[in-house]
Amino acid sequence: MLASESTGLMERQVLTTLQIHQDYTCNYGTWVSALNTAAVIRYLYNIGNGDCAAPPGRPGAGGCSNTGCAGESSIWLCNDYNFQLHVPCRLVADNAVEVMIKCQNNDVVRGQIFSTDRGWNTIINRC
Repeated sequence: MLASESTGLMERQVLTTLQIHQDYTCNYGTWVSALNTAAVIRYLYNIGNGDCAAPPGRPGAGGCSNTGCAGESSIWLCNDYNFQLHVPCRLVADNAVEVMIKCQNNDVVRGQIFSTDRGWNTIINRC
């Protein structure tokens, strides 16, 4: 669910509730270390409700931000909305955990998981 937040001269959209993630693929990205990916997940959980943001994009050409990198492993937040996206970093971490559960192959992982409205997604890929 999105809510408007007034910040003086500008208004931004903020994700306010957890969305259930059903739509994913394990065939996206480059295989990276699951151990290093877990380190990035811990980093994002340490930020907790702190802001992870991604620039405006459009479906199929999302605006993406690298939320954290360890070794060659990275977790990306990608935005298909036409406005800047702000989500608590713990939600990005939750999504990355789902990709790890669904897509890990021994000691490597890659994949992408979408929000229920497909407005944003989380990708495990290379830095």
